[in-house]
Amino acid sequence: MAGMSIPPQSIYDLSPIELGGIEARKGFAFQDHVSAGFCLDMLEDTKLIEVWCETLDDILLIFQMPDSVCVEFVQVKSE
Repeated sequence: MAGMSIPPQSIYDLSPIELGGIEARKGFAFQDHVSAGFCLDMLEDTKLIEVWCETLDDILLIFQMPDSVCVEFVQVKSE
């Protein structure tokens, strides 16, 4: 049967090329959960006006103060 190729496998049957992304995503999932919590906090805390993810830190919170803004850097660790 020379010249016959094996049909491609389904994408669902392929193993990941590397596992680093899977492990990293576990930490990001926790970080997403914490970020969502801060977004919900904005509904009650009118001073909390912005939640940034993965910019200058894991999470960056911006609070509106009477004459300026206050920035809080948040580190999120799952362990």
